[in-house]
Amino acid sequence: MTNHTKAIICASIFFPAAFLASAATGLYFKSTNPSNIDVTQGLAYLGHMLIAGALVSVVLIVATIVFALAARKENPRSSKLPLSILGANLLIIVMLLFVNAQTNKVQNRYLTDHGRPTLDQFFEAAKQQKQQ
Repeated sequence: MTNHTKAIICASIFFPAAFLASAATGLYFKSTNPSNIDVTQGLAYLGHMLIAGALVSVVLIVATIVFALAARKENPRSSKLPLSILGANLLIIVMLLFVNAQTNKVQNRYLTDHGRPTLDQFFEAAKQQKQQ
């Protein structure tokens, strides 16, 4: 398998592979439940899941760049496609983060307008109550 092919594969799978790593981590922690928490809550073991997804993403992004640079030594034009795929995926992720942030603002505005606490306010109140 050439470096060019490896770079294309890594660039193409880093986003779904991150989701898979996150889901597999969630399955493991929720099935073993080492912290003995309510695993039916949506945020249960979220930190572990995010870390696993982020690590897989970073490893595959770095691998894409390394393989693309190695492929460039073999053929100067061969790094364009994998780096373009990587760039397109990263752009989509940034757009998803932006849309999600805007959605959160709309939801927070709705909660505030209807006299209900936002998620941040809820956790802050819970934190203060725990300290008392």
